[in-house]
Amino acid sequence: MAIKAKLKNICSHAVQRMGRKLEAANLLGRSYGLRAINFHHIADRESIFTEGLRLTTKPDVFENMLRYFVNHYNILDINTIASGSDNVRLPQRPLLVTFDDAYVSAAQIGAPLCRKYGIPAVFFVSASLIDNNTLPLDNLICYIANTMGITVIENVCRKHFALSSGSIQSVCSFLNGVLPDFSYENRTALACALASETGLDTSALAREAGLFISRDQLKYLADNGFHIGNHTYSHVHCRHLDQRACEREIIHNKNVLEVATGTQVRAFSFPYGSHKDATPTVLETLRSSGHEVGFLVESRPNTYTTNPFCYNRISLKAQDNVSAFLEIEILPRLRIIKSWALH
Repeated sequence: MAIKAKLKNICSHAVQRMGRKLEAANLLGRSYGLRAINFHHIADRESIFTEGLRLTTKPDVFENMLRYFVNHYNILDINTIASGSDNVRLPQRPLLVTFDDAYVSAAQIGAPLCRKYGIPAVFFVSASLIDNNTLPLDNLICYIANTMGITVIENVCRKHFALSSGSIQSVCSFLNGVLPDFSYENRTALACALASETGLDTSALAREAGLFISRDQLKYLADNGFHIGNHTYSHVHCRHLDQRACEREIIHNKNVLEVATGTQVRAFSFPYGSHKDATPTVLETLRSSGHEVGFLVESRPNTYTTNPFCYNRISLKAQDNVSAFLEIEILPRLRIIKSWALH
């Protein structure tokens, strides 16, 4: 924490002195290509369906970040990125703005602000969530933890999946440390077990929450210049997908989105953003089904040799310009330096 505070102080001086140039970051390595930034939920406050997921950005903070992007970077659309995979040179400091999960707040608040600043963002959508017919597992877990306690989730997992006691400390620890090991089939079984053990009607709960966009809002986004991308049909860890599951989660989702929007889906983002989900089976499915680019979320720099199906994004937590500079320009480079040192 002390090191991060010192870095932030250094970045503050760098931003104040250099304005648009941002050249000091190049001292840590010059080969940094596309900056891809990811957002989810844009809201002033959390709800019982999102508290603990760490995915919410306040509208005023979000707008400040957009102003920062416009002032310091060359904003790109997905078509340029896809063309860039064919050796088309990108401009200096290229940046792409994306949203995962298609929260309705991203359409109602994020999209108008992006239009205000001329930013052609990408919305990655899981079609099963459209019209709030179902509640994704992440938000179900979040709701149960916030209304009944995290021990309810642990007890269900111990009863049905032989999970050891004390494995779940928080919503994030479960989603990041436990859930990735659940097979594709067991994810569905877990959702059913949670609903059964708690007596929840998840369909009614989804409608009550109203978290995600409608079909009309999806079409509106596409009609107004925003690219609609693939985020799997039911928001799953892709590492467990065999060929048959890929057809449902990736190909079927792409087809549903293209019919709903009347536009071509060119981009894919991996739910949860781990490189472990970019398996040979998944990557081959993406290539053969007409996708041209794919995105992780591991906050590492993209170079001009990065696999176009494994572009890295940054899930931005910054509240001000100095923190944004640190998260976008400094920390990704330091992670690469650390990896080199360790190996």
